[in-house]
Amino acid sequence: MMVETKTENEHGVEKYYDKVYQQILWLCRDSHLADDLTQQTFLCYLKNPARGCSPYTWLIVIARRRVYNHWRRVKLTPTTDSAPVLSPLDTLIMIERWTKLWGNLSPGQLKVLDLRLLGLSLTEISNKLGVSYSTVADRIYKAKKLLVGQNC
Repeated sequence: MMVETKTENEHGVEKYYDKVYQQILWLCRDSHLADDLTQQTFLCYLKNPARGCSPYTWLIVIARRRVYNHWRRVKLTPTTDSAPVLSPLDTLIMIERWTKLWGNLSPGQLKVLDLRLLGLSLTEISNKLGVSYSTVADRIYKAKKLLVGQNC
């Protein structure tokens, strides 16, 4: 009877699969696409294991490249179109939670964060809002600082 031992790469697959899937899902906001891209990520990882960095870091680099390459191929930008439809009650609860959490942010900070969550780069946000790149970066920094201070 032959006992198979798992390689370091196979341990990486088991250890990091959920984390990588969640990162990809966050980037593409489509669970079916995230499944496909996660599998492609791990196939690439098994063919080209990490050299000189942690397996998780290398997996995230591969995952992001897979997502970005997918967007380039289909000429799309990230959207929230595939977000689940909420019931009216769930929507009200979500709005109330967001209002409490984000209540201390300025309108400028809210707009910048909203556009950033939609996947726009800092440069794209600065062009869209007609403010400098450093203003956008500063608003994001200060918003994060406020939100962390609220223990979110």
